[in-house]
Formats: sequence, structure tokens, C-alpha cells
Amino acid sequence: FVCCHGGMAPGSISPTLEQAQSLQEKGFALLPQGLPEWQVFEFVEQYHRRYAQRINEYLANNKKRWFEEADWDDDTSASQRPGAVVAKELTAQLEKEDAGIYVYATHASYSDYIEDWSGPRFYVSLV
Repeated sequence: FVCCHGGMAPGSISPTLEQAQSLQEKGFALLPQGLPEWQVFEFVEQYHRRYAQRINEYLANNKKRWFEEADWDDDTSASQRPGAVVAKELTAQLEKEDAGIYVYATHASYSDYIEDWSGPRFYVSLV
């Protein structure tokens, strides 16, 4: 959920202070009146219907490779993150289709239960 304070669609409402605090503290905010009329929601849903299963399957099918070391150096820690190699390969495949999708591995998840890194976290962006 992304909360925008500017550039909202006509007829949509600005978030309340309570919603903004909830988003900041909990990572979500309830919308008692439902989603505002905003074309971006349908755009994202169309991409989700078209690509989500394929992206999830690719990542799952390459789980054994999530900790493979990258053979490139981009002067950041991004190339050394778990899942970076698989995410970069998947993005390259999607680029061939001109899909406008970028998959990347952000900092890994940490498990308090096992007190260790538990694997990559993949983000998908529409660009």
C-alpha cells in the first residue's frame, strides 16, 4: 500500500493522521471507504494477473540458487544480496518482452526464531 499526499486522483481523499501513523508504524492503513477511484490500481492488478504466477514460479524454481554469488560488481552491496543473481536473470527475461518489470532482491530477511538470515526478499517494480 502506497500512501500519496499529493497527486491524488479527483474524488479521492487524503489520508487521515491515524492512517498515516498506521502506515508508518504497521506498514498498512485501513481504508474504511474502500480504495479510491485511481487508475493505477487497475494497472497494477492487470500486471499482477499477467505476471505474478510466472514470477513466483521462476523464483521458487530457482530457490537452490538464491545464495549464488554474483559475477558482477556494482560497487554496492546489492550484487552480494541473497537472490540477486536470480532476480537479475528474471529481470533480463522480462526486458526481452518489454514488460516494464524490474525484479530485485533487497536486504535479506532476518528470523528472530532461528537468529539468522533466513533468505532473500524480492521486490517487483513496474517501471
